[in-house]
Amino acid sequence: MSKPQWTSEAEAKLKEIPFFVRPAARKKIEKFAQEAGATEITAEVYEQAKAKMNYPAASGRGIPALRKALAAHLDAIADTHFPDS
Repeated sequence: MSKPQWTSEAEAKLKEIPFFVRPAARKKIEKFAQEAGATEITAEVYEQAKAKMNYPAASGRGIPALRKALAAHLDAIADTHFPDS
């Protein structure tokens, strides 16, 4: 099965996702669309996929929650590599 085509509206919505996770999000949304039998990713398909995957923006938490999660992750990495600091 070939990849679904993105509408320009759906592409614009994809740009709302932080750039560093956008490629992974694109793949997951495309997989969702394929499994749903969609041949085109519209804004509606995009929103359905985003809600199913519970991206921070889909649940209303947005960028602040993403920042908090990333900060916690980076703190854990720092604690692992620099335990005495």
